[in-house]
Amino acid sequence: MSQLRLRNLLPFRGMPFVPALLVVLLPATLLAADPPSRLELGRRVQELESTWLATTDTEARARAVPAITNAIRRWFAADFVGVARELVIGEAILRQAGGATAIDRWAGALTVTPVDRILTPPTDPTQDFSPLIAFRVGAAFDDAPEPATGAVVEFIGFGKAPLQFPISPGEDAAREFSVSLPDSAPGDYEFTVRVIHNDVVLRSFRDRVSIVDRFEARVAEVRGALLRAPSTVDAARSPELSTANGLIGLLRATDYGLDVESPIRSHEQLARVERLAEHVVAGTRSPELSAPGDRWLRLSTGKTTTPCRVRVPTHPEGTKLPLVVGVHGMGGSENLFFEAHGLGLGPKLASERGWIFAAPGGLGTPGMGADIGTIITALESFLPVDRNQIYLIGRSLGAARIIAATSAEPTRYRAIAPLSGGGAIAGGIDLAGLPAFVAAGKEDFGLGMSMGLRSILEQANAAVTYKEYSPCEHMMLVPDSLPDVFRFFDGLVEKHVPVPASGKESETDEKKATADSDH
Repeated sequence: MSQLRLRNLLPFRGMPFVPALLVVLLPATLLAADPPSRLELGRRVQELESTWLATTDTEARARAVPAITNAIRRWFAADFVGVARELVIGEAILRQAGGATAIDRWAGALTVTPVDRILTPPTDPTQDFSPLIAFRVGAAFDDAPEPATGAVVEFIGFGKAPLQFPISPGEDAAREFSVSLPDSAPGDYEFTVRVIHNDVVLRSFRDRVSIVDRFEARVAEVRGALLRAPSTVDAARSPELSTANGLIGLLRATDYGLDVESPIRSHEQLARVERLAEHVVAGTRSPELSAPGDRWLRLSTGKTTTPCRVRVPTHPEGTKLPLVVGVHGMGGSENLFFEAHGLGLGPKLASERGWIFAAPGGLGTPGMGADIGTIITALESFLPVDRNQIYLIGRSLGAARIIAATSAEPTRYRAIAPLSGGGAIAGGIDLAGLPAFVAAGKEDFGLGMSMGLRSILEQANAAVTYKEYSPCEHMMLVPDSLPDVFRFFDGLVEKHVPVPASGKESETDEKKATADSDH
């Protein structure tokens, strides 16, 4: 049963106060496992990466490569249940030669999901409001064994003491239970879920829910304001307008219980939408777009709009910064480089160097989405980008996309790093020594594409550095190679005289505010 349908059955919003933990077992007709959501798949990728990065034993890594490769192949086949299962198996193989035990498989399959991520207090201040979060416990794949005696789900962050929910053998099916928040004030509430067996923590992941005042009314008000924006506002070139509309879409999806890949801070982001709307109506540029910090944006890119996550480092006013653009592979999103691929290693390495990192989304289907050059032009319209220092990283389909961008504008980019992917350079294009770091895993089914791309780039006169990683396959290539990619870029960075910022932005008081953290 989907989250959306469950929500209609269980009207938890506005319920009076109940004890801190309430268990409600569901009837047998609701016991089937749900297909795993993108959020659930993402969590298992993060868990796998965490263990991979902590594993220096090459034999253990080699043992895990087949399972990880199977997960990717199942992803291409849209077998998401199989993806979840193989990710769990691969992570367990990294930890122990015997592979996944029964308790590993049970814990790896477990899903714990808020039915509602946004709670709205009553508009009448005299009416009692004791926020209650309903959770659904289920399974990402239905062939996991029963939990052993001593298995619990623990919540940290809903009060002073952790709350534990015991799960007994024979009760491993979907169920509902509820936890009351210790506070009723509007805000974003983060918590940790831990899966424990006999005092051993098997899994741990973060999640969040929000209390938002007048949610429906405020969304309607801000949508009305955006629709009434003066005709002088150029919708095709206003990142304020496209981002505000994009965030409204994310807030709506969050409120309706849809599959939100990376849960946002709904209280914070609705306030951000309202600020962006003020700039849309006034026809002014929001300083939040370029301020230091992490943010989610939706860029105007020709006939379409493109989601994009950006990290801007702290920097002296007026300084132009190198820009690194990370392009995801097939079926990926703007979240992949920020929350996976080394648990956000790309943005971390860029930030350490004082560089901007941007990860566009919506590029997971061949032939669909904006081209990379158009996306970068949109970013340049408000970010302090040094146009002589633009670096591209692309994995798999993303590699093909950055090769297409290079072929279209061979002098625009300082260096490129296509990872485990192919592509073509148009006939007659001379890359004139363009530095290119080409890499693949030796156990990677994309190895042949990378070898072919190496030859193509060399024929176009690029200065190619080629490297293979082992034991390594298509997915773990990115975290394994990123440190080398950034060291490669390090040798190419040039220093430039800072360019003064525009007077209009420097005069606003809002520039002093730190950027919103969207995820």
